[in-house]
Amino acid sequence: MNYKERYITRMWEAIKEVDIKGSFPSVIIAQGALESDWGRSSLAVNYNNYFGIKARSTWTGATVNMQTGEIFNGLSVTISSNFRVYPSIEASLRDRIALLERSYPSALAATTPEGEVRALRGYATALNYETTILNIIKSNNLTEYDNKIQNIMKPKTTYSIFLFFGVLIAGLSIYKLLNK
Repeated sequence: MNYKERYITRMWEAIKEVDIKGSFPSVIIAQGALESDWGRSSLAVNYNNYFGIKARSTWTGATVNMQTGEIFNGLSVTISSNFRVYPSIEASLRDRIALLERSYPSALAATTPEGEVRALRGYATALNYETTILNIIKSNNLTEYDNKIQNIMKPKTTYSIFLFFGVLIAGLSIYKLLNK
């Protein structure tokens, strides 16, 4: 298994463990691949930060200061920034989802992977960020994971609906018995 396959497998396992709130697995995998160099960056390997999430002043968790490349006014520069540190890939993914909920809610409301990627505009300073993510999705056939997640989520949804109506019926039966 090569490094890309290892990364995709690892991220897919994390996706199955986290409530991704409508985010497309293909986008998660591709964005993480871009931000973490397929899980090989120091930030990912040593600090479980797969999405390049920086630590702003409101962050109370652990941080690490690292050099990072940014684009300002069309110029590529290297700066020092504080990044969030996570205990696991799942924690990194959960924080990505929380960040999207706060700052990019239209990304989670998107109905296609392309729509989610377009809604990430401003997430990074890199030129062609959106195009690069879409190219990673396409060249690695990552939309297959969007289909897989639907197959995983359907049984859970069906079970939840069944459970809800089962509890409702049981409750009504008890209510009728008590009110005779």
